[in-house]
Amino acid sequence: MHALVIPTESSLLWVLSVQNLCPPLFVDCEEGGYGETCTRVCGHCSNGTVCNRTDGSCPSGCQRSWMGPRCDKKKDEGNHLQ
Repeated sequence: MHALVIPTESSLLWVLSVQNLCPPLFVDCEEGGYGETCTRVCGHCSNGTVCNRTDGSCPSGCQRSWMGPRCDKKKDEGNHLQ
């Protein structure tokens, strides 16, 4: 047997107030930003692509003079890695 639960006005107000206390699990950052609060700036991703909005990684790789998963490390002149 299943019970039918009909929410009351006070229980709905409680749920709404709890929802406002909890931060969103994921914020959709604008292009060029990433991180939990979107305050970090994307690195130098190749071909003008944007970084992953969660962790800042560049899925398409880095521009020629940059390296690292977030393309935020400048290559040395003698370093020919891509």
